[in-house]
Amino acid sequence: MKTIISVLLLLISFTVTAQNQEQYVDFLDAALAAAERKDSLKVILYLEYFSAAIDDDNITPEKLSKKALDIYTKAIYKSLVNELKIPNSISKKAVPFLMYNLKNRAENMFSLGILYHYGYGVVQSYDAALDWYTKAAGKGSSKAQNNLGDMYYSGEGVVLSYEEAVKWYRKAAEKEDPIAQNNLGDMYYDGKGVVQSYEEAVKWYRKAAEKEDPIAQNNLGDMYYDGEGVVQSYEEAVKWYRKAAEKEDPDAQSNLGYMYEEGEGLTQNYQEAIKWYTKAAEQGNARAQANLGYMYETGIGVAKSHEEAIKWFSKAAEQGNARAQTNLGYMYENGLGVTKSYEEAVKWYTKAAEKGNEIGQTNLGNMYRKGFGVTKSYEEAVKWFSKAAEQGNAKAQTNLGYMYENGLGVAKSYIKALEWYQKAANKGDAMAMNKIGKLYENGYGVPKSEKEARFWLEKACVKGYEKGCEDLRKL
Repeated sequence: MKTIISVLLLLISFTVTAQNQEQYVDFLDAALAAAERKDSLKVILYLEYFSAAIDDDNITPEKLSKKALDIYTKAIYKSLVNELKIPNSISKKAVPFLMYNLKNRAENMFSLGILYHYGYGVVQSYDAALDWYTKAAGKGSSKAQNNLGDMYYSGEGVVLSYEEAVKWYRKAAEKEDPIAQNNLGDMYYDGKGVVQSYEEAVKWYRKAAEKEDPIAQNNLGDMYYDGEGVVQSYEEAVKWYRKAAEKEDPDAQSNLGYMYEEGEGLTQNYQEAIKWYTKAAEQGNARAQANLGYMYETGIGVAKSHEEAIKWFSKAAEQGNARAQTNLGYMYENGLGVTKSYEEAVKWYTKAAEKGNEIGQTNLGNMYRKGFGVTKSYEEAVKWFSKAAEQGNAKAQTNLGYMYENGLGVAKSYIKALEWYQKAANKGDAMAMNKIGKLYENGYGVPKSEKEARFWLEKACVKGYEKGCEDLRKL
């Protein structure tokens, strides 16, 4: 009797599953369509329904119709290819269905590679990922070949090898995979695993760009902007930036905003610059956030708002953007949009200075020279002025000249002072011109000369430096 009941229950189970097959197909079709249009919320909704059904209806790969199984695994594959964020619970339920009757199912092998590569629903394992990618690549999967290239590029589960990365990128690129074509372009641009060639980089970027890959379109725009491997053309740069920007690529949106701000390749339009910077900034692009902050700080193309400037500088600064860190330091130093705080100013100037930002280094030097937010230290001031001066920053060169002229933090030297003042003056710094004039007026480190003094003081005055005009009247 128990045996009969068990058989009946089993038959009922199969019957329930059979009755629901069309419903499963409908939901899985909807999941696949959502994955193809990159609608992650809908994908999750439909796949969560099916995941629940797997438990409720005791669904196994064997019980699922071939049609439903194919659609299910295809939906998982498309979700992973399009980098949609699928919960681990869904990925875990999908594993046995992906592994069922694999044979020549390269897409399933690739999907398993992704799951193990990133630990989605399984214990993360580079070795397992490498195994599945290799199997899929052997079946001709260009996606798997590209990802093998990625693993060799970053040394994940294998010995890092740019040559092996290029080998796999090329295999995928020759199968017209746009992501691999862009990656191969990167390798030629950087000269990694191949002889460096901007022309080859352009060739592969263009192939991918013409397949509507937004990253490649942005890269091709960069090549035209800089004239690398192609004849320099801001108009062509704008063309490719716009194509990528309209696909919501944040780097391209930031670049297009910059072109509008500077009027390069198109008519200058600050409102359009704001529009594209905002789009990119809202996606987390640090450069756009820094630029947008500057637009709000200066009131270019938008109503001036120190508070909005602080908001965007802060977002970019937290991501490590040195320009934003310097600007945020300036806002704190001067109490613009925030409560004045020399300590906060020093904190952000230091972060920028340590990244090599010359303005951050100059401003940090000034904080040490004045003892604002830090213990006064002429030696530290000289250290930071020197770093910025060596990068060609005129203000830092003038300040360094001042330190040498007055023996602050260094041995006093009019010769060294004149050397740095001259470098700054050559860049048009009016204060440096005035300082040179005073050296000649007093004969410090140079033969005393009213003629030379007048020459330099006049230059400073013409540039609008009031002290230069005052010193000229007193001469």
